[in-house]
Amino acid sequence: MSTKKKRSPEQDRAAIAEQRRVIEGERKALAEQRKALEREWQALAERKPNVPIQRKRSDWLKIAERVAGLIGIYATLFGVYASFVGLETRISMSADAPINSSDIMSAPFIVSNDGQLNVHDVTYGCIDRRILSDNGSTIIANRPYKKVWMGGFTTPSMVADIISPTDKQAFTCPMPLIPPGHVTYGDVIIALSYRPDWWPFRKQIHKRFATALDADRKPVRWYEQPMPKE
Repeated sequence: MSTKKKRSPEQDRAAIAEQRRVIEGERKALAEQRKALEREWQALAERKPNVPIQRKRSDWLKIAERVAGLIGIYATLFGVYASFVGLETRISMSADAPINSSDIMSAPFIVSNDGQLNVHDVTYGCIDRRILSDNGSTIIANRPYKKVWMGGFTTPSMVADIISPTDKQAFTCPMPLIPPGHVTYGDVIIALSYRPDWWPFRKQIHKRFATALDADRKPVRWYEQPMPKE
C-alpha cells in the first residue's frame, strides 16, 4: 500500500507564505481595478449632456469590461484560497485500544488535526452499519449512509469548538441499545463535520471501522475498512 510522504514543517511554512503572497498580489490588483472603475464613474457623472451618444456607449462598454475583470479577480481569489484551504486542512481518524478490554465499544476514536489551520465547530456521529450482540440481537442500517451525513448515535460530548494544528480529540461511539460488554461484532461509519479557518462552508469526512476478532471470536480492536459503494 502506497503512503504519502509527509511534508516537513519548513515546507508547510513555505507553502503558506507563497499562498499568502499570491493572495496579497491579487488583492492589490483588485484595489487598482476598483480605483479605475471609480474614476470612470466620476468622469461619467461630470460629463456634459451634449456629449455624443456613441461616446457614452463606448464608456459603458469600458466599464462593463472592467466589471468583468473585477469578477474574474474575485473568482481567482476564491479559487486560490479554496486550494489553500484544501492543501492546509488535513484531518485524520484512527481507533485506539478499548479502555475496558471486555467492551469493544469503550475503544476511543482519535481525531487528529495534521494540517496548518484550525478547524472549528467539529461534530461527530456514529452510523451503525451492522452491530451484533451475544444475545442474538442485530442492528443493521436501514438506509445508505450517503443519504444522511450524520446518523446513528451521537451525544452532546461528541463536539469540539476548535481543534488546533497537531491537537487530537478522542470520543467513543455510544451504544444505548446493547449493554456494555455484549457487542460481539461491529461495523460503523464515523461521520465528522467541521469548518476550516477563514472558510464559510463546512466539510465532511466519513471513515468506516470494523472489529477484529481474537481466537475466541471476541472483538479486540477496531480497524479502518474501505468505504461501502452504496
